[in-house]
Amino acid sequence: MKKLAMITIASLAMGATAVSAQEAGRTIIVMDGSGSMWGQIEGVPKLQIAREAVADLLPQLEADRALGLVAYGHRRRGDCSDIEVLVQPALGQSEAIIDAVNEMRFQGKTPLSAAVRQAAEALRFSEEPATVVLVTDGLETCAADPCALGIELEEAGIDFTAHVIGFGLSQAEGAQVACLAQNTGGQYVSAKDADGLTTALNQTVGQTAELAEPEPIDLPTAKLTVDKQSTPITTAIEVSWDGPNAEDDFIDIVSAKTPEQAGLDFIYTANGNPQLFKMPATPGDYILRYRWTGRAGWDTIATLAITVTEAEFVLDAPQSAEQGEMVDVTWKGPNNADDYIDTIERGATRTDGEVTYAWARDGNPAQLQMPITPGEYDLRYVVQGEQGRSVGLVVPLTVLPTTANLVAPEQVRPGDEFEVQFNAPNTSGDWVDIVTPGYEEFSGEITYFYTEHAQNGVGRLTAPTEEGTFELRYVLEGRDGRIVLVRKPLIVTASADDTTFSE
Repeated sequence: MKKLAMITIASLAMGATAVSAQEAGRTIIVMDGSGSMWGQIEGVPKLQIAREAVADLLPQLEADRALGLVAYGHRRRGDCSDIEVLVQPALGQSEAIIDAVNEMRFQGKTPLSAAVRQAAEALRFSEEPATVVLVTDGLETCAADPCALGIELEEAGIDFTAHVIGFGLSQAEGAQVACLAQNTGGQYVSAKDADGLTTALNQTVGQTAELAEPEPIDLPTAKLTVDKQSTPITTAIEVSWDGPNAEDDFIDIVSAKTPEQAGLDFIYTANGNPQLFKMPATPGDYILRYRWTGRAGWDTIATLAITVTEAEFVLDAPQSAEQGEMVDVTWKGPNNADDYIDTIERGATRTDGEVTYAWARDGNPAQLQMPITPGEYDLRYVVQGEQGRSVGLVVPLTVLPTTANLVAPEQVRPGDEFEVQFNAPNTSGDWVDIVTPGYEEFSGEITYFYTEHAQNGVGRLTAPTEEGTFELRYVLEGRDGRIVLVRKPLIVTASADDTTFSE
């Protein structure tokens, strides 16, 4: 099998400087345009870091290298088909790619597998050598398997290689997408910040395509223990372990039929011992793995067989979500007229005073809003019977701090109308307003717009008529109250340039 060197966003530089154009074939960069790219690293949005890295990198590439660009999640929210070839692969496309990346809007989902497939097809990978460089800050969100895709493209391609760039991904998250590269002969490399991205660029310039085999080492040992080795689908078991607990060590679960594939879910050992681990939604035989991260890559140093069975009750939802986010919960239960799915503080047993809820009768999957306060919760199916309420199923749920963001001019002129772009939950009742600095009330704002009335994540506000310093806010309307997710300063001055924007 051919070898391919894979790196962070910088893996592109390696192929450009160390491999001749004939050896490398043609390359398409697949750029993540999902909403999570608004997340910040050291106070700078990831999308801005990526734009700057691409702008710094492409001028270094050989002039005779054919390059193209595919983007996903850059036009529409919640659309798994939002994939587009922005720049067809050809010689001399560096400037066009830089311009296209700078014009991208980051707001959608993460159909990374389908985007890589489309890039491979644009390169005619079954007819000639082709390289795809995937830049992603998130995992697949469109029900596709990047591991299986890697195997498929490797078998069908003439000389196909896929580089994967994990931008700001954790070790465990990176393990979920690394297989896409590894199954095509590639290597996954992570970039955690802007300096790491720059360092990776410098380190990979001049690196050869043939990667040296890692030096053999003595692996540490570990042991996994569970409270039950057979349990119904989507329920949680208690997992404990003895192991090295290196930084970013994690425990994941894979199908016993494909034990070398990426894990279906994971927990970090650093978050406590023991922990609750949610089982998959499909019955079958599985394997828990202790994944040691003490060196580059992931080594499995302990395994334990688990059987997952059918269940009378099922709650299938992400194990973690952001505060205020709307989440699809696929459920199974008696579906009595007043049954509901709720969230409640971890360990609570009462059947009233829930934090948020959704009626089962309103559809399956249920649309359930997450609590507005980050923390540990339980997700429950609550049965309404003739004799009262009872809890049919409880699964753990972690509510994470938001990555919401606002993009607007730093300065505006008095009375001017201006655009505000938002990347946030956009639930019914959310709004963006202008207030005086530090204003804490949820009424009496100077002006506002409801986000559900905005178009494609962009609304318009009119600046105050008096000069001064004000504040833009994104206010989340939750079932359990209201909270300000984002604050951004706004200066109103007659000397403002209305083209000055910040990200």
